[in-house]
Amino acid sequence: MLKSLLKLLPGKSSASEKTPDLVFQVSAPTHLEEPDSSVLDVAASLIVVEGLPAPDWRAVGSWVSSISDPAAQAKAWSDAEVAWLAHMQEALGPRYHLAQHEYAVLLSPLEPRVAAATVQFMTKTLSR
Repeated sequence: MLKSLLKLLPGKSSASEKTPDLVFQVSAPTHLEEPDSSVLDVAASLIVVEGLPAPDWRAVGSWVSSISDPAAQAKAWSDAEVAWLAHMQEALGPRYHLAQHEYAVLLSPLEPRVAAATVQFMTKTLSR
């Protein structure tokens, strides 16, 4: 399976390779704001359970519902998901990073090249 995932990326893996653009570290946001909407206090909507942040999805849903444009609502959900994962990344430590490709997001300690291949595979699979 891993070999299949790695085939999605060109070239050979080496320590000197540049990290794929799909894999990144991100600062955990404290607030989210979409045009023409109220501000979501991300930090206040998180509940810490055994050292890990868990979002109050009802609060997030209420915030998203306050946005009138469906495209902006979809972006707001996506932003909220990434914000939560950024807080998870922070809680789990520097070995973890996010990988994102289109609508698939992965929080993982995988080597960046493997994480990028995995998230591309997820997108490809979801689009079938």
